[in-house]
Amino acid sequence: MATIPVQFTYLTGLRREIFSNVRLTGSWDENGRYSDQWTSAPMQQTIAEDGCPCFTATVQLDDSQIGWLFRWGVILDSPAGNNLSGIANEINDSNSTERYRSFNLQTSSGTQPQQQRYYLTDCRRLGAQKYYPSGQSNPAIRFAVWAPNAKTFEVVFGTQSSGYIADDGSGIDPALGPFPLFRQEDGIWQTDLVISPQLAGGVTKRFRR
Repeated sequence: MATIPVQFTYLTGLRREIFSNVRLTGSWDENGRYSDQWTSAPMQQTIAEDGCPCFTATVQLDDSQIGWLFRWGVILDSPAGNNLSGIANEINDSNSTERYRSFNLQTSSGTQPQQQRYYLTDCRRLGAQKYYPSGQSNPAIRFAVWAPNAKTFEVVFGTQSSGYIADDGSGIDPALGPFPLFRQEDGIWQTDLVISPQLAGGVTKRFRR
């Protein structure tokens, strides 16, 4: 039986470690096929790129299920109680108590798992935030903004003499940027340090002045 790996990441965006016994739950059975009887699996705690705790788990789904709609959620223990849903209600129904995310299983692309990520809070995701590239201890700066109707997005910086940028673009520092932002599936645009590695050094230096 061929399978397709799907990696689930639950990003807390919180510095404090307040969650425990975090479990992934989803609409598949032990053979990786769709099921109305959800199964659960423990998630492993690690540190995300934003420096906050996050939890991950990888599930192998049967490739005969490509195109099927799967649902998943997170159950955890916290100071507020045990066996609580870690996902907010995002269903467009005021009477609904459903707490889940959904995705369609896609054809495998090489050796990389299909990614499903959930952000409990965007407080360390939007704006200018510290970003810890894999294997590096010194943070860079990553920019992100929610703009679902935008067609393009760039970060620009003003000159040191004034810092003011006029509507016609005058005042932009030509030695720093512009840095493009790339659209994510949820309408958030963010810089990509893999594509624009110069952003880490240039912006970090500017922030230190």
